[in-house]
Amino acid sequence: MGAGVTSSELVLDVPQGLAVILARKQPGRRSQLWRMTSAAMLEHEGTSEPRDPRRPVAQRQSLVLDIDAMAPQPDSYARLMLRKPDERRRRTQTWSFTEDGRLCCPALPGLFVQVRSDIMRQGADVLLGRRQPVTSGLNARGIPIEQAIGRQKLRPGSGCLAVAIVASGPTRVLQVTDRMHNRLVSRPMSDWIIIQEHKLIEMDSPDADNKPQVAPRRDLEVHVVLSQGLGVSLVNHFSEELCYIHLTDIDCEYTINSAKETLNCSIRHIQVDNQLLGSQEPVLLHMTPNPRKDMQQCLPALYITACKIPSQERVNADIFEYLIMSIQPISLKIEERVLWKLLQFFGWYQSDPELVKPEESDYDAHRSLTMATSVHSKRYYFGMLLLDARQLRLSVLTSSKLPADLYAIKQLAGIPLIGFRDADIELARFQRGHQFETSSFLLGAIVKHYTESLQSQAAAILGSVDFLGNPLGLFNDVTEGLSGLISEGNVGGLLKNVAHGVSNSTARFTGSLSDTLGKVSMDDRHQEMREEIRAHSGSSGAHLKAGLKGLGIGVVGGLTSVFMQPIEGAARDGVGGLFTGLGKGLVGVVTKPTVGLLDMASGTAHAISKGSRSNSRQEFQRVRPTRCCSGVGGLLQCYSQAQAEDQLFLYSLNRNNYREMLVAYEQTGVAQQIHCLISSENVYFLCGPRQHKNIFLLVRMSELQQCNHRSEGCGTGSLSKKPNVQQLVDVGHPAHNQQSPAVECASGAVASKIAHKINYAKNLYQERMQTLMTDEGPDDAW
Repeated sequence: MGAGVTSSELVLDVPQGLAVILARKQPGRRSQLWRMTSAAMLEHEGTSEPRDPRRPVAQRQSLVLDIDAMAPQPDSYARLMLRKPDERRRRTQTWSFTEDGRLCCPALPGLFVQVRSDIMRQGADVLLGRRQPVTSGLNARGIPIEQAIGRQKLRPGSGCLAVAIVASGPTRVLQVTDRMHNRLVSRPMSDWIIIQEHKLIEMDSPDADNKPQVAPRRDLEVHVVLSQGLGVSLVNHFSEELCYIHLTDIDCEYTINSAKETLNCSIRHIQVDNQLLGSQEPVLLHMTPNPRKDMQQCLPALYITACKIPSQERVNADIFEYLIMSIQPISLKIEERVLWKLLQFFGWYQSDPELVKPEESDYDAHRSLTMATSVHSKRYYFGMLLLDARQLRLSVLTSSKLPADLYAIKQLAGIPLIGFRDADIELARFQRGHQFETSSFLLGAIVKHYTESLQSQAAAILGSVDFLGNPLGLFNDVTEGLSGLISEGNVGGLLKNVAHGVSNSTARFTGSLSDTLGKVSMDDRHQEMREEIRAHSGSSGAHLKAGLKGLGIGVVGGLTSVFMQPIEGAARDGVGGLFTGLGKGLVGVVTKPTVGLLDMASGTAHAISKGSRSNSRQEFQRVRPTRCCSGVGGLLQCYSQAQAEDQLFLYSLNRNNYREMLVAYEQTGVAQQIHCLISSENVYFLCGPRQHKNIFLLVRMSELQQCNHRSEGCGTGSLSKKPNVQQLVDVGHPAHNQQSPAVECASGAVASKIAHKINYAKNLYQERMQTLMTDEGPDDAW
């Protein structure tokens, strides 16, 4: 409360004692502070203890404004002083401020608080009484200056506050508002509240004097529907197609306006094929079949929905109201060789100096640098982040031998892999709210979450390992058979599931045991032969045939091991290699026949397992054959179904020699029965269907000198070549000139076309033979 006289500002003060006087205003002085209570009493702040907001007001011992007389007299003036609150003195302890700017007691009309006009200065007594006959002047409202007493609040505002916690973008804000004078404009936007918006304009810009222009409203809606789907092929720099991602029935809707951006995307079916030649499993990832066909058709395999709130341009952050990704149960079959090649494709491979693990001091320095730079990194806020991928059927297939570059990546990753099949894993959903972190932190949190989930499912993985015979798989098969017997009375289904479970468990156990004993024999050539036989096993008959072949090479390898191993060791390492080879040969005499027997048992069990597979455990095949990546000039060309099938036929002819690359497959045009298959190493002429027995002429590039076409008779053409190496060397001597074999073509144009492609393949062969090959890259690269 204060009264102004000219340029001075005087307030009611109680410096000592109980008398009220005028004093110059001093900020922060408690003896000059007063509080109006709900009972209309003026409490003096200076004579009361500091107020504790946690204690009720009734417990405070305070003094209130009163007069020194027992009762006011109409013609006299009473001095103001402090007294204890007393209900009997309610008439003189109740105060109010009039609209014209005076302080009075409502129960005493005509009496106002004032100061004597002749001594109106600092230290003067404050009185209660009628208007004085002589005044110092009137203010703008016509009130004598000595009676002009008004309220002046310690802090601006009405004194009625509201406190709330609201979300302002990526932060939580404690909002304090004045209920009586609401100066903050709040605009609700779902669960977001924009407290205040400002547009900053630089003073030096030409628009500083103009009014800020409102940004134009951007409204955009994009709806993309791909019913036939989308295919993505991954091809590395070694001209190998690693995998083919096939997405079908894609429905994506994107909407943007001035308030937010929304994305809704659903994919009905997802399948990732393992396109690597010689792979053990044709499909890398597919959706797990649902016993309920209706549920499988109505639910999308992948559903993503997100909502982004526009942020200021100068704020290095993206604000998402929510991001939800839901994935239906999937089956993932990780083959070790494909896994390392994918890591190599995405840049995991590093040179040898980078493979060295950093010291602890370097790690601390790197950590400090990361923390320092993360302050300026872009951050992402998620009101709700939800990743729902709960059910996973996981399989891991290990490789007995890896190329040097893939083995280096394996050492760098430090991930121990064990072989197991069809481990059903339940993953906990990843859900976070009000996250405001960098992308690296969020990715690390996701990886840590699912790593811990996998570690918690160690029992399910251990029960599915091949070395133990996949006991969980046996239990699931028997359970499925019993369920069918109880619900449908299907006795045949029970026998079929039990046979599949027992045979599958036996095949896994014997196969794992044979691989372990095969490594003990320490014969890489023998292991490669076993893997080549397994690569041709697909159907039940092929598995049985592979088992018989495995038994045969095991017995033959055991009989010849004691002779062949010492000879190979001596040729490679001399006398030391002779004794080493002798030791390996003696070990192979025992281990190789044993491995052959185990391969026979494994192949037979696999054949029974294939034949007794139930309909619910269907096998997924590739969407399309592996791409032929070697085009004209070594460039990658568009996918061709015919070339992919020709490539598969080539590898069926050369027993999966992936160093041999397809160049062309042509028809000679004679009765549509004679075909010419041209590769980087051979030329095959076939008559009839695509079978190995129908090859009637095989020309090796090492023996081919040149291919020409010539016309004889009625326009027929022929292809000529030198049949052996001696002719190629002695080509300039007429005595060694022999007649080249010829193949009839339908026309000279066809003969010229085939001759041109054969000569092109010959040039590729010569260029390859004269090129220095490095050790870097896979073994099957050329």
